[in-house]
Parts: sequence; C-alpha cells; structure tokens
Amino acid sequence: MKNIHWFMCVLILTFSQVAHADPQLLELVGTDLPIGAIDPYSEGSTDNGLTWGETYSVGTHPFADLPGVTGWVNVYPCQGNEFEDLLGVEITDPGAQCGQGVGPQGSGLETVSWIRIRFYMPYNFTNTSMNLQMNADNQGDVYLNDEFLATIEGQTQVDGNFTPSVISQHLKPGLNTIKLKLTDWGGLVAFQYHISLSFDAISGATLVPAAAGPEGPAGPQGPAGNDGADGADGADGADGADGAQGLAGADGADGADGADGADGADGADGADGAQGPAGADGAAGAQGPAGADGAAGAQGPAGADGAAGAQGPAGADGADGAQGPQGPAGNDGSDGADGNTGPQGYTGPQGPTGDTGPQGPQGIQGNQGSQGATGPQGEGLMSGSLLFLPESEPAPAGYTRLGSYKQELKNKKSKKSNKSGKSNKSKNLNITIIVYQRD
Repeated sequence: MKNIHWFMCVLILTFSQVAHADPQLLELVGTDLPIGAIDPYSEGSTDNGLTWGETYSVGTHPFADLPGVTGWVNVYPCQGNEFEDLLGVEITDPGAQCGQGVGPQGSGLETVSWIRIRFYMPYNFTNTSMNLQMNADNQGDVYLNDEFLATIEGQTQVDGNFTPSVISQHLKPGLNTIKLKLTDWGGLVAFQYHISLSFDAISGATLVPAAAGPEGPAGPQGPAGNDGADGADGADGADGADGAQGLAGADGADGADGADGADGADGADGADGAQGPAGADGAAGAQGPAGADGAAGAQGPAGADGAAGAQGPAGADGADGAQGPQGPAGNDGSDGADGNTGPQGYTGPQGPTGDTGPQGPQGIQGNQGSQGATGPQGEGLMSGSLLFLPESEPAPAGYTRLGSYKQELKNKKSKKSNKSGKSNKSKNLNITIIVYQRD
C-alpha cells in the first residue's frame, strides 16, 4: 500500500511541471540584414516550390518601410534597376536575372517567386495569435501550412491581427511552414514583412536553417530492448492522506406531521442593509443646443510692428512750382584787390571809304586749297545724362525736357571808376535754367 502512495506522489509532481507554460514569441523580419546579406532562415524558389535556394537583402526601396524594418528582400540578388546584381554580374535581362515582370496584371507576363520560412512548434502550445505586417511590389500573398491568410497589392501596407481561433486552425505541433508569394508585373521587384507569432508553452519555437531539406518520413520503430535487472526496493513512502468521506446513507421514511404550533409574534424590523454598488453609467445623452455666445473678451495687446516693406517705385515728377519772391539783396562785399592792367582798347573807327576804282581784269583760277583741320568734337553725352541750358538756348536733337529752375548769379563789385570818379557796382543776374535728359 505504501508503494502505491509513493507512485501517486510522483505522478502529481510530474503533472504540475508539465502544466507550467510561459509566454513565447517567434519574430520573422524581412529584413534587417545589411544589403547583400543572405538570410540564414528563409529560402526562395523561382519554380513554384520545386527547388529552394537563397534569399537576398537587396537594400532600400522607393516605397515606405514598415515600422522597424529597414531593408527589402528578393529571391533574386537585385531589384531590376541596377547595372550589376549583388554578385557582381552585369544585368542585361532584368526579367530573367531579377524576376521583373514585363506585362500588366492579368496579362500572363507576370513573374512569380516564393519565400518560405520553416519552424518547429512544441507539442503543448496554447493561446496562439499572429501579427502580420507586409509590404510588396507588386503583390504579396501569405500562407500558413498552405492555408491562405492575406493578400496585399502595390504600396498598401497590411497590418493584420489573427486571433487564436484563426491561427489554431492551421498551426500544428512539429514542423510548420509560412510561405510568401511575390508577383511582379513591371518595375522593381522586392518584398518586406514582419511576422510575430506569440503563444504559451514550456519551450519556444525552433527555426529550421535554410537549405536544410524537407523533413524525412519517420523511421520504423526499433525492436524492444531487453528487460533490465530489477532495481532495489525503494524506501517505504509516507502514509497517504485519509481517504474521502464515504457516501451518506439513504434518508429514513418521513415521520407523521406534528400539530401546528401557535403563530409566533412578529419580529422587529431588521436594520437597513448596506447600499449596493453604483450601477454602470448610462449612455451619454444627445448633445444639447449650443449656448449663447459669451461676451467678447478684452482686446489683446497690439502685436509687434512688422518689418518695413520694400520701398515703392518713385512717383512721377510734379509740375513746376510757381517762382518764389526774390529774396533781399545781400550786403556789399568788401573791396577786392586791384586787378591787372586790362587789354589794349579797341581800334578806332574806320575812315570814310574812298571812291571805287575801275575793275581790273579777272585773274586766273587758283589751285584748290588744302583740307582744313578737323573741327572740335560735338557734345557726346551718354543716354540718361542731364544737360543744363539757359532758357534762351534751344536743346539739341535727341533730348527730352525734364523741368526748369531759377538761378541767381551774384557778381562782385568792380573797383574801376568812371569819369565822374564813382565806382560801378554790377547788379545780380537772375536766369532760368532748363534741364534736359539725353534719350
């Protein structure tokens, strides 16, 4: 009896260890590897899965990246717009070398390639869910154990959460396979994904290295081994706990009903019970009508002055103003120093003309005289130059009048004396100046 008790204890201990499961996470990222790297856990196929080979990190892509994913994947070592692939081979046929399609969707000229990732699940997993994020150029389809999950097309990013009720239909203990089908109908060729598989189990999932080959069939069971020698008897186990109480006996027959007792007095009212918990809030009522507008708030302080605007164009010249009154005459200046002796006076008047003599014979025509010297160069103001002339002088051709102004010319006193012995004082001269501009 003690041996049986010991055996039951061992069974209980073993069961409690097996039942303890921890949260597990399997993350598949395509890709965070540097450009040119080969993924050690994913495999690619260009013949619909007949053969499987390497997959490549082909660098960045014009499409927006998934959160936390920096690179793109292709079964070929290029995307189709390079001069050489990642292996240094010149690209002359993007369709054959990079998987680039040459026709629109549905034309039959698309290219199809596959990526697969294999992993082993433990035999006691529970509470499984999957988060799937994808980005494809041009189209991507996702399968779990050959069961379709999702499709994306173009630059649309798909973020799908698959509940335990969905994933548990397709996930199984042992070997599992996720396949990504990439279809291209022109332009660049690449794929991007981030898959998170969470579950509860004693141990996590195990990735199958790339090019490990398909799982072989189970081998035949080997022959039973020889019985081992009997082990020594173990020590007596501790007494087991008392057994459960036995079943209650059958109820006896009902006795005869006794006489009814007198009615007892009514008992005092009991104290009020404690208030029950508050009920859940009711649904929010419909929004009431808008209240009347409040009084206008006080005006805020004036903002800082803005920067001065650019200077506007110059205005047109105004009309000439009326001439102002002549100012008062200035004080006589001090006498200047004696001037130098003046030039010789004019020749006196010519005497009367004598009588005309008889006309002489015509002379012989003389030779042509030599050419005269070149005259002085005329004014040569450039276009836009200003020319100032007295009002009495006409402007040369090619000038436009701009305006005029008055100018007072003040002359100094002269110390020369006239015959009466008094000095002569010259008067100030007022002239009008016309301003012209060269065309």
